[in-house]
Amino acid sequence: MKSKFLFFTFSIFLIFLLNSVSAVAVYGDWEDGSQSIQISSGENINFSADFFSMNPPTTLNIKLYDSRSNLVHSFENNRVVSTNGFAKTYTITNAIYQVAGNFELVLSGSDASSNSDSYTLDLIVTSASGNNPPVI
Repeated sequence: MKSKFLFFTFSIFLIFLLNSVSAVAVYGDWEDGSQSIQISSGENINFSADFFSMNPPTTLNIKLYDSRSNLVHSFENNRVVSTNGFAKTYTITNAIYQVAGNFELVLSGSDASSNSDSYTLDLIVTSASGNNPPVI
């Protein structure tokens, strides 16, 4: 949580330092504060998404992709937010990812001045140990 605060504080400082009136900052993390996490098949995992824009409205996208860049699930699909900030916690369930594998969660935002930013979180879902077939 402290790293999120520092990230946004630094981002806002840079915005004013560069004397820009239009900027977008996107950040996210898993429930343990990391940017990469591994879970077992069948488990749920929470993540937080934070967006900040100096020039709203901001269009938000939060999408989960498999290792072949196929869209698995959209948490936000072109959601328009008229305030400067947006923060929310989401849950990825087994019903969303369905199979073990490597996934990327991509958070992206763009503002009214076509400024944009994105952030990627990595998710590895391993097979549950009880589901492996016996080796003969």
